Amino acid sequence: MSDKTITHPGFIRKLMAETAEVVIISKSGCASCEINGSCSLSDMEEKIIDIKLKPDNSYKVGDEVVVEMKQSQGTWAVLLAYIFPFLLILISLILLTNAEVDQGLSGLISLGLLIPYYTMLYFFKKLIKSKFEYFIKA
Repeated sequence: MSDKTITHPGFIRKLMAETAEVVIISKSGCASCEINGSCSLSDMEEKIIDIKLKPDNSYKVGDEVVVEMKQSQGTWAVLLAYIFPFLLILISLILLTNAEVDQGLSGLISLGLLIPYYTMLYFFKKLIKSKFEYFIKA
């Protein structure tokens, strides 16, 4: 994959010894619309990201920064959160239906498989988090 990056503006919320807690505002298309107050679809969400700092940092709390990450990491996030669970449901539904299990039960079992999937992601969150690196753009 390429080394393209994804960037988001944010500000430093808290500084620790080697890390900074950065808040980024994630906006949907509706949030930036001129008439977003007239409909209920506007969506803005604060996300907090821990970023490992370089030893020679000169940041202060409240500083505006630009957070960047590799595009390939964003692709992996989408795969883990949406694509793999969708495929799990689809494949299990097809297999259970072909095994002549009742359709309603097949659907419930397929949806129930999401519980161990997301539980597994929860228990491996430290490992997964270590694979996603964010940087403050200089």
